[in-house]
Amino acid sequence: MLRLDREFFGKDLTSAADTLAAKASLALESLKNKTCQGAAFTGWLNWPATHGVKLAAEIRSWQATLGVDYDLIVVIGIGGSYLGTRAVSDLMTHTFAPAM
Repeated sequence: MLRLDREFFGKDLTSAADTLAAKASLALESLKNKTCQGAAFTGWLNWPATHGVKLAAEIRSWQATLGVDYDLIVVIGIGGSYLGTRAVSDLMTHTFAPAM
């Protein structure tokens, strides 16, 4: 289900949002039901639930066999997106740590 906060929308924008929200809800349902165009490529949609927990357990098990704790990670890349580095940083940072 999609929810759109329309508190500050004008009359025209509210009407357009209602029209688009209905289409977006149908698209989301077809994506979840795998009846959308390109459904064969939607494995990412529920990947964390179907594979992520098992993979995390395998990684923890493997890490336990190392016998070494690391406190530093070096990310080497050719530039461009920093999302990989950001993901590692977010993973290693406590939820309540101040933003940097």
